[in-house]
Amino acid sequence: MKIVMIGIGEIGYYLAQVLLSEAHEVVLVEKDDAVYRNAQEHLDAKIVKGDGSNALLLEPLIDEKTDLFVAVTDSDAVNIISVLIARKFGAKRAIARIYDPTNLIHPLLTDDPKVSVINAEMIVARDLARLVGNPSAEEVEVFAQGKAEMVKFQIGEEAKVLNQKLSEIKIPSAWIFIARIRGGEFQIVSGETSFQAGDQVILMGDPHKRKEIEALLGLHQEKVKRVILIGFNAISSKLAVTLRSRDIDVRFIEANKEIAERASAEMDGILVFQGDATSDEILEQAGLDESVNVLALSNDDETNILISLLAKEKKVRRVVALAQKPQYKPIIEKIGIDAVVNPRSAMVDEMIRCIHHEDLSGISILEGGMGRMIEFVVKEKTKFVDTALSQLKWPKGILVGAIVRGDQLIIPRGDDRIHIGDHLLIFTTRSALSHVKRLFAN
Repeated sequence: MKIVMIGIGEIGYYLAQVLLSEAHEVVLVEKDDAVYRNAQEHLDAKIVKGDGSNALLLEPLIDEKTDLFVAVTDSDAVNIISVLIARKFGAKRAIARIYDPTNLIHPLLTDDPKVSVINAEMIVARDLARLVGNPSAEEVEVFAQGKAEMVKFQIGEEAKVLNQKLSEIKIPSAWIFIARIRGGEFQIVSGETSFQAGDQVILMGDPHKRKEIEALLGLHQEKVKRVILIGFNAISSKLAVTLRSRDIDVRFIEANKEIAERASAEMDGILVFQGDATSDEILEQAGLDESVNVLALSNDDETNILISLLAKEKKVRRVVALAQKPQYKPIIEKIGIDAVVNPRSAMVDEMIRCIHHEDLSGISILEGGMGRMIEFVVKEKTKFVDTALSQLKWPKGILVGAIVRGDQLIIPRGDDRIHIGDHLLIFTTRSALSHVKRLFAN
């Protein structure tokens, strides 16, 4: 796939790395001299210096072979203009990063079905809402219109799987183990895989039967009644509206007086406390106790880490931290904070889904790119259709996680067969992704 992208900032650089790892032909455009030089030194791609909204610069880069144009600069105006130019010059599809929510309904973009618009704050707020709705999970992704979900759990001290091999464990029929992470090492599970308290596991299964797998892993889920959000901004305000619609008591703590007053005026029916979230007095006023969820969502990573550690010290049920710097995520997880969300990773994951959406119905990046979970619909008869899975020789690094047939979720066993019309959910390593697409994609 030929992809032209403008903007090699933090988002663009990471996205370029992912696309290059998938062996796409990538052309990058960047006007900042220092960013341009850094990309030249570290990225194996054609890199052009200049303004991405300049038609004269884009014209020789884009032709009928350009499968995708991506605009991820820090300017909505540049992204919108460049996308319109790229489509005019023949780019088959385009993605624009948009900051201002009012531009998400810009008619010049929404009138074109081949243009996707993405807003990072909305994506992160959606991911955080999923975490609040799944109190025992560290990450949640949904597939097949919500009929299946992929969940990351940390195994508890009371788990029934401790020190047992996977082949010895009686796994609920609605679930399948995909991978284990121990000490930062990512491993596809096999019958010989064993588990310890503190291991992280990735599973695929039925969202309506989550209690079965939580009991096996020594986890307990109770309905969330109150959430305290630290910091008022675009992400936390969107999240607050979603949580209130679920009848959850939402409260804000905001250090800046003017921002706190604005939050109080904008957030109807939500209490806002102005002050330092590390203050015991403020936390007591906000109603902090062991039953609440605390989400540290300020614009400062160090503040979020400090507040999260304080909340864990006070035995709060669940603590989630926002980390803008991706290198903080593994560190935060190691010090006991329940979940970490990185906007850059969430944004790139969403873009990867958009990039692959014509070949695949869905795609999710696992553990910083070490694995992929992909979804697609079987539309044509292949050698895999109507053959028992046990008779198929799957390439190394490929695992069928689930089959969705109509309203039925099937966790596949050896005698199950793939039919035309099935939604397949397949786990694959990064190196095997192109092979999977050749085997299955339509």
